[in-house]
Amino acid sequence: MSIATTRRNKALEIISKLNLCSFVGGEYIDTCTDTPLQVSDPYTGKNIANIPSACDSSVNQAVMVAKEAFENGIWSSLHPRERANYMFKLAELIDKDLELIALVETLDTGRPYASSFGWEVPNA
Repeated sequence: MSIATTRRNKALEIISKLNLCSFVGGEYIDTCTDTPLQVSDPYTGKNIANIPSACDSSVNQAVMVAKEAFENGIWSSLHPRERANYMFKLAELIDKDLELIALVETLDTGRPYASSFGWEVPNA
């Protein structure tokens, strides 16, 4: 089995374990539609995931929660240094799972693994 095939199979395994539902206000929500967004591997054209498509009420709920978080100051009133600390924590989490994220990114975009692993994901 080639390295590319091994990587593709590992990425498919990772994707199959992900909860792809909308995450709003700290919890997964029902997207209230039966029509998923189909994501295909640009290299093979094969379907790699079906993501629940959000209906108007799900989108409105997400906007409302984001607006509320901004207006109540949870994020917007944080000192920039504190916000930076959160962004650095996110960067650490990306670095921790760099290989796995690069595998999934490669499958999703069709770009070479070396590009995802060496540039796109670490520079996110």
